[in-house]
Amino acid sequence: MRRAGWRQLTNIWRRQTVSKWLKCQRIGLILLLAGCISLAYGVHRDEHETVGKKSNMICLECIGIG
Repeated sequence: MRRAGWRQLTNIWRRQTVSKWLKCQRIGLILLLAGCISLAYGVHRDEHETVGKKSNMICLECIGIG
């Protein structure tokens, strides 16, 4: 086989491999995207500050200060 033909075959093989991988991992990728969107939405609403305050209060209650 000529070199150009070999490159074409490897490119086709790579595309098919990536295509198969994406089909198998579709649910996982959708869940990852949903998680990233949820995280960004929570940061936008300043939920991280609320969680930090609540965790500090619980910790202080546990040791008897709060």
